[in-house]
Amino acid sequence: MSVQRVFLDSNVIVSGLAYEGNEARVLELADSGRIRLVIVEHVLVEAQDALESKLNRAPGIVDGYMAGLDYELAPVPSPEDLSQAAGVLRDPGDVIILASILAAAPDVALTGDKDLLTDEVRAIAPTCRCAEYLDRLRPDTDD
Repeated sequence: MSVQRVFLDSNVIVSGLAYEGNEARVLELADSGRIRLVIVEHVLVEAQDALESKLNRAPGIVDGYMAGLDYELAPVPSPEDLSQAAGVLRDPGDVIILASILAAAPDVALTGDKDLLTDEVRAIAPTCRCAEYLDRLRPDTDD
């Protein structure tokens, strides 16, 4: 069985590094090699900024976490990806994230952003919340 490629939005990284819960469990899956993270540089910068400014975490916490992982950098979105993303989102700030998901073509993209979890977005990209993703994995471990 191949390892799933999992795209993370910044809110998943922030919650996973700052709190216990589903997001932290997803990061543990990456730590153990059960999933392979697909990351875009913009997400890493956004996560670090949020951890420092909103949660008073040390500078470099995201880089420190990522240094220990084997992960994949998502490709730069094409103009077509950007156009497709802009066509289904109301928040222009989310366009780069959705376009990056489209460019990377992960098995799943985890986010807590409700604008990336609409039916319109899910029709073109495999987005879901961490809890939903973990629930999908449980049948493999509960038997």
